[in-house]
Amino acid sequence: DDRIGFRVPAINSYIELNDELFSVMVHPLFMYGKDGHIFYKDADYIAAYQHLNTNTQMLDSFVDFLTQTQDYLTQKGIPFLYFACPDKKTIYSEYFPNTINVNEQNISVMDYLKERLADTDVNYIMPIDELLAAKQDQVVYNKKYDATHWNEFGAMTAHKLIDGQIQTWFDDVPALTEDDYHLEFIQVESLDIAKFPIDEQVPVYSLKQDTSGDATEYLLSDLDGYTNT
Repeated sequence: DDRIGFRVPAINSYIELNDELFSVMVHPLFMYGKDGHIFYKDADYIAAYQHLNTNTQMLDSFVDFLTQTQDYLTQKGIPFLYFACPDKKTIYSEYFPNTINVNEQNISVMDYLKERLADTDVNYIMPIDELLAAKQDQVVYNKKYDATHWNEFGAMTAHKLIDGQIQTWFDDVPALTEDDYHLEFIQVESLDIAKFPIDEQVPVYSLKQDTSGDATEYLLSDLDGYTNT
């Protein structure tokens, strides 16, 4: 705990030796699951995996809020879409540590939210089934790097669903396709938000023709910046 000489190298060496010699992850934020997969080890995150902290009252209020928001925007002629992003423990739950058990009598946050949304008219996308299907052919959440968010393959799978919905509202929106992107794999040697050594290749998409800089000019005729205050 003291700020002494060589403290940081000593801590890093301790972390690396535990990983290399004993396959033990000494880190306050992350933990190893099965087959070397890395997950968050925040207490609330683990409790959510175990179905122990599903706050149904809060989720009911949230769904009511979404319903009111869509009704308000519909009156103004504005389409509304709610998009829920599942994290790694939802899609790769089979790699969570064996020592952490799920209370199957309880319902998960995502399952309860999906049930409640199904009883409403809210336009929503919850791409759990699509990501579960996609992972049969691709790694949609990296094994180690960025321990909770989907990677570029997962993002492409999920964003295609958003794109498909938007196309039903706006005819001039093109289909989202991998053909418009270059795909490369980059080598990462540390976790994204922590100095923990890893050795992994992660997918990265980049547009073949990136015209994002033209967005302001493209949208200028549709922008209304007037305010009477």
